[in-house]
Amino acid sequence: MKSQVLKLCCILCIALGGQYTLLANGNGRTGSASAGCNNGGWFCHGNSTGNTSVTVTPQYVTNVFAPGEARQFTAVVAHPTQSKAGINVDIRNASGALTGTMAGGTGTKVTSGEITHNGKQDIVNGQCTFTFTWTAPNSPGTYTLRASGNAVNNNSNQTGDFWSTMTPMDITVSNPILQEPTSGAKLCRGEIAIVRWSQPMFDGNVRLEVSTNGVNWTTIATTPGSPNFYQWLVPADFPISTTYRMRISHATKGTQYNTTSYQFAVVPSPVFVSQPVEVRTCRGRSVTFSVTTDFPSNYTFQWRHNFNPINGATSTSYTIPSVNDQNAGNYDVVVTGCRPVPSNNALLLLLDAPYFIKHPENTDGCLGQPTQLSVSVRGITTTSMAFPRRTNTGQNRFHIDNSITQPCRHGDVRCGSNGKLCTARHQSARSHFFH
Repeated sequence: MKSQVLKLCCILCIALGGQYTLLANGNGRTGSASAGCNNGGWFCHGNSTGNTSVTVTPQYVTNVFAPGEARQFTAVVAHPTQSKAGINVDIRNASGALTGTMAGGTGTKVTSGEITHNGKQDIVNGQCTFTFTWTAPNSPGTYTLRASGNAVNNNSNQTGDFWSTMTPMDITVSNPILQEPTSGAKLCRGEIAIVRWSQPMFDGNVRLEVSTNGVNWTTIATTPGSPNFYQWLVPADFPISTTYRMRISHATKGTQYNTTSYQFAVVPSPVFVSQPVEVRTCRGRSVTFSVTTDFPSNYTFQWRHNFNPINGATSTSYTIPSVNDQNAGNYDVVVTGCRPVPSNNALLLLLDAPYFIKHPENTDGCLGQPTQLSVSVRGITTTSMAFPRRTNTGQNRFHIDNSITQPCRHGDVRCGSNGKLCTARHQSARSHFFH
């Protein structure tokens, strides 16, 4: 059992002999924790003095107990010159009734539910140390610890003894409340999640359990109640769910302290099966970006344009019905499971239609001899061109880079240029061939 040090600047109104033994006793007395030697109009020997000091130092910083928790206290009565000391300690509720259960320790015993000294105790190097244990009641609430003590010279005389009382100390008894994971939290499978409760519980271990339905509970850990957190390595194969609840209880006593009323999730970190891909298209066309993931029903999606969230774009795909210049740029999607994971960027590039800077010209030629028709086209997105030839028997198309040379044929030649997706068509040029 871990201890809590309570250096109690207090002196019990204890006369260790003589005519005042009816009011104070070297073997301890009760009823003086609050008023010291001025109790109900009677006085024991000695005086109240600042030369006797009492300090209270909680070992665990806080005076907060879990219901039923037992903790040890250390009380120190100090005086620079006296040789013996005694003490009286009680803990009461707001109605003045004794509460919890006391147990004696070093130099102490229990009498009528209070702690008092067990015989004359020596003051060594200016202080006398007592210990006792208090087990908190099962009912949450605020309770008050009071103590008084007497530092005496052990001369069996009423003179030369000095008593005092300590400033009352409030003790809070409350259930540990689960604080993490929080409502709506998403825990990653295969990673550490922090489970935290509101206060340390120093008396033994706590049991942590989870459930998806509030009926069937699975223990995830039995761990010391102090410190007030646990690092849970969520198993990589832990069942995926968004309806988990958690509860905390005393591992050996079985006392259930708290069950979360809210829910949290255990989900994987998103894994992309396919990424969005680059799109090159012309203005006015429809464009769709899409991704696939391993567990899409457990994730949320948020598409972004140049890293800025797109309002309403929260599914596995995003469509632009008619693209314009403002739509050009990078697109990605942030997929959130237990954490947000961005996809690769996909570029939307708008293509320009080819622009003719030199047209084909009317050409005369001879039958059986080559004749050349040529055009010049500007446009970084131009990738191919074709010269359709219209004859009496139909239309043929020839693909070239910038010019074409074909045997002379009689008929109209129409020149056009095709970029990727975007097209432009030029005026006709006429070739006349001589026989």
